[in-house]
Amino acid sequence: RKLYTTFCRGYFRQVDPEDLLERSVEDLYGVVHSHLQFARQRDAGRPKLRVLNPTAQDGGFSSRHTIVEIVNDDMPFLVDSSSLEINRQALTLHLIIHPIFAVKRDAAGNLTELAMREEQPDWPRESIMHMEVDRLADPVARAGLAEGIERVLGDVRAAVEDWKAMVAQLRAVIRELDDRPPPVSREELAESRAFLQWLTEDHMLLLGYR
Repeated sequence: RKLYTTFCRGYFRQVDPEDLLERSVEDLYGVVHSHLQFARQRDAGRPKLRVLNPTAQDGGFSSRHTIVEIVNDDMPFLVDSSSLEINRQALTLHLIIHPIFAVKRDAAGNLTELAMREEQPDWPRESIMHMEVDRLADPVARAGLAEGIERVLGDVRAAVEDWKAMVAQLRAVIRELDDRPPPVSREELAESRAFLQWLTEDHMLLLGYR
């Protein structure tokens, strides 16, 4: 019961009330219940995602939009990257709900404890995303949307997890310039070194290096 209460308390906390005024209490309850049930089990290190057209009979709530439900480790760029993929597929994003919770899971990935993120700062963070897009009646189109967002989330994870390694490689190149400077002018060397140093200071998103 505590887990359910915490999830309900945090789910709509940052949503503009005007976005919820036209919704029935039953539909709002159904949204929360659906997402919590979906989040109860997740394999470590992988996003969990589904795209559905809910009905009151099947999902406990109805919507005129197609719903995307995502459960993922919290990390930067999740919302922007998912939104860009939705736009790339020529769909309009009508609503996004994005609470972040502190969680504990057992070895099988089952959700055992849940808290507001500020209440348990040492617990792992999970991103819960509910996105509503133009209704897709075609199951193939829904599958394509799910595949596209899952691919993008994989790219985000790769970039975020490799971030420290890429910055370390940049710094190694800087040290190499200092220890074994190439045969170029002092001005060109200084400019190149300054640029590499600037890159290490979070001025650009690093996606890879060669």
